[in-house]
This record gives sequence, structure tokens and C-alpha cells, in this order.
Amino acid sequence: MNNNFTLNEGFNPKGQSELILKNFGLSFIKPKFYQVNGGNVATLQELAKEDGQRDKQNSFFGLPVFDVLTFMGMNYIAYDGKKITLDTIHFGVALCDINQSKNIITTSIQGRNGTIKEYISDGDYTINIKGVITSAAQDYYPEQDVKRLKDFCDAPTPISIASQYINMFGIKDIVIKDYSFAQVEGMRNVQPFELNCLSETPFEIKSQTQNTTAGTSKASPRFI
Repeated sequence: MNNNFTLNEGFNPKGQSELILKNFGLSFIKPKFYQVNGGNVATLQELAKEDGQRDKQNSFFGLPVFDVLTFMGMNYIAYDGKKITLDTIHFGVALCDINQSKNIITTSIQGRNGTIKEYISDGDYTINIKGVITSAAQDYYPEQDVKRLKDFCDAPTPISIASQYINMFGIKDIVIKDYSFAQVEGMRNVQPFELNCLSETPFEIKSQTQNTTAGTSKASPRFI
């Protein structure tokens, strides 16, 4: 999977990022920019340097990060048996925030302060994605692009994504848990969106017959 794509000529990542922060009331924070292909109109790395954020490798901890995000096209079968085809969507700038919890059982013991912790496994990553969909015409609502994103949000299947920042955590597929499309007063051609997602990991099924492994198959990601 290619995690990079070339920014379209005329695309303004700085203006797009400022629009995202404004629409979500986040103008007071200074998210970091993750890397995008060099040699384009304006790379996010250069924008980060303009803000004095030169130490890119040490700048991500505890802060949301701007990055290019791609929802990979896919096919799936709907509950009514109809085959649905979704085309790839590119977002030139999206604000990403990643968190992870651990599955730990705590047990209280009489006469002992604190609890006994039993580590079970790592939990899912939670991914929050904020962005905006815009149209070139000032009075034209981007209805078709909004519908394309909503089709991904409504898909009852994991979505393969390409994002250098998100993929850095080993996340290749996500499940959209909930989403919102807020209204913006006085900006008819702008549609902000927010996605709350969980990471999805492919799993293996091993069958054993008389203590002998009969076969191993990798199942495609799905809800369990």
C-alpha cells in the first residue's frame, strides 16, 4: 500500500489546516505537521518549520497531528445482498489524535494497599479524525463529496486507510464508531466532519485435529 500521494496543484494545506482548527474551536493549539511528499506546492514540513516546530521527531507526544489521509476504495456486500462499491477518498489535511488503553484486571486483597494488576492484552487504539470538505465555488455545498464520506461511515465493515502518522502505530484498518457533520454559519461551501474510530486487526484461525495443526488461514478484518 502506497501511503503517499501528490498534492493537487493549487492546494493550500496551511489554509486548510487553519480552517479545520477554526471550525472545531481549536485555534489555541498548534498541532504538528507530519511528512508529505516533498517537491509539492507547499509541504507540511515547511509549514511546521515556519511555526518554529523544527524538532519533528520529538513533537508528536500529547498533541494532535496534521497528516494526509486516504480512505482506500473497497467493495462489500450489504445486508440486503447488494454489492456496494466505494471509491478512494483523499483528504489533503486531516487532524488526527490517537490513544490506546490496556486491558488490565485489578483485584483488591484484604490487608494490602492498592490492587493486584493482571495484564490481559493491549486494547484497541482510539482514533479521532477531524477535517473539512470544501467546494471551489463559494455558494456551492459539496454534497457529492459529503455523501461519499458518509457512505464510508455507514459501511458495516472495516476501512483500510493510508496515513503515514496513523500507519506508524501499526494501524492499517479502522472501524468508524460514530461520526458527526456539524453546520457552519456563513460558510455554505464548507462541511466540517469528525470521526471517532477504533483500530481493527486481522486475526488468524487455526484448526487442530488430534493435536496436529491442520491449517492456518488469515481471515479478512471484520467485526467480532
